[in-house]
Amino acid sequence: MGRDISGKSRWSLTLFRSGGYTKNSELRDALFSFGRTKDEVLENPYRLRLPYGISHILSRFDISDDALESGFIIDFSTKEIFDNISGRWCRFEKIISSSERPNRHCRPRESSIYSTENGSECFEMIEVSPESNKLPKKVWIQVRPLDDLVLAWVISQNNILLSDDKEQKTLHDFCELNIIQIYEKYIRLPGPPDSNYNFFNF
Repeated sequence: MGRDISGKSRWSLTLFRSGGYTKNSELRDALFSFGRTKDEVLENPYRLRLPYGISHILSRFDISDDALESGFIIDFSTKEIFDNISGRWCRFEKIISSSERPNRHCRPRESSIYSTENGSECFEMIEVSPESNKLPKKVWIQVRPLDDLVLAWVISQNNILLSDDKEQKTLHDFCELNIIQIYEKYIRLPGPPDSNYNFFNF
């Protein structure tokens, strides 16, 4: 993703499949490395699951196979997309907010839950910088496959797309259990950045 993203109203997050390879290989099992730039991806030690709102959109627009094979990109906009020719932009609204303090030396930052109109598909967004815009009341997002440059870059990184041999397995990996896995951690999506950027930081 080489084009610039406006820090005021448009930004993106790039995700790479890097774990959670089970027998069924479903979106709910998949783990992803992620970051707004390649440096963030390389520095981020976490491999987490997708929030339900994102999994829903991937399935709705038939991008699940691309996501499971290599990864995908999430585009965000705080402004309504009027030229939505492809119809792939989906609106989410803030339904609840809270504040958290990463440590006692930092000021509190906002964390909000966003949902579709019917309230069934959600994700969490977090304020990323004191200098960035506050989390919007509404946000439009779309998902799309990795572009050629980003895909070539991640293939050149030998450790991102590989499964972690030490990845802890649970009974859910081998059979269907009607038990909610409350310990699972999901990706918290980034709010508006404080400056323009692109994935390669050109």
